[in-house]
Amino acid sequence: MKKLLIAILIVFMGHNVQAQNSVSFKLKANLKHLPKTLYIGESPYPKAGEADTVHVVNDKFEYTIPAKKFTSASPTWIYLSNGNNPLKSYLVVPGEVMTIKGDIRSDVEIGGTKFYKEWGAVNHLLQTIEDDDNEESLILDFMKKNPDNEAAIFLLYQLEHIAPDRIEEAIGIISDKVRKGRMKEWYDDQLTRLRNRIKDNQAQQTLQAGGREVPDFTLNDIDGRSLSLYSLRGKYVVLDFWGSWCVWCMKGVPKMKEYYNKYAGKFEILGIDCNETEDKWKQAVKDYQLPWLNVYCTNDSKVKSLFGIKAFPTKIILSPEGKIIMSVEGEDPSFYDELDELLGK
Repeated sequence: MKKLLIAILIVFMGHNVQAQNSVSFKLKANLKHLPKTLYIGESPYPKAGEADTVHVVNDKFEYTIPAKKFTSASPTWIYLSNGNNPLKSYLVVPGEVMTIKGDIRSDVEIGGTKFYKEWGAVNHLLQTIEDDDNEESLILDFMKKNPDNEAAIFLLYQLEHIAPDRIEEAIGIISDKVRKGRMKEWYDDQLTRLRNRIKDNQAQQTLQAGGREVPDFTLNDIDGRSLSLYSLRGKYVVLDFWGSWCVWCMKGVPKMKEYYNKYAGKFEILGIDCNETEDKWKQAVKDYQLPWLNVYCTNDSKVKSLFGIKAFPTKIILSPEGKIIMSVEGEDPSFYDELDELLGK
């Protein structure tokens, strides 16, 4: 299970804090493996003068800041940093006290005021059902038993990944007391974002669905000549959406080269560079000595939208007839297993 909102702890708005600048937010921590000096600010990588310094004694510290005027749809984040990297992040909630204890390197126990006790229960649920085959049912059961739990909204983000088709059912469980109460603005904003993401993901799945015959497109190759996708019909083709700015794209180059040589002549790779300048693309092709076909996708091109590309790298295997066989995001071993199955005969 991909655990969400455990390393990143989220805090909401307290009662009657709409514009009370005298109200403060307080964090009490008792965590193992904390650095002796913490830097706390609104940036994960604060520059000099942008963060407060907190000294940790016997694994403990307290931090209090005045409340800032904000809406629940756009709260203020603070980051705990060791000076080089962010460790944890929090949303500042005027008038609230949050306690955390445990180990900075792993899961923590959340407590404090009423909301944090509720959030602690949600956090505990996520920890205890990790890798459970009945995860979605356990989440929905928890929500049914706790319809007034304001922190239960975070369970929707977990459902988004494991059971997006049950999101509307889960939303319906949350009581009007919560939906229309002090967190209404946050709920309205987050549910809109959540529904839009699910809609986009469903569109992507349709565009990358196995068996779909893909549309033709034409882009310029490394020599400035037009190259159409349909000109490659008759052989297996891998569409590789990448960019030299993408760390995982470049980490995958050696393995891609290995397979390009392993099955030389049995398939073609069409590297489609995205989201960078033409000069940087050409330099990357030269520096990494990419032996396959390479084309440049301009910012105004519709090619990415034709395939629902949202992450890099994305690799799509096409049949000789131009139909999608497989689509993967990132460096996924199953991609190479599929090439072995198709080409190793």
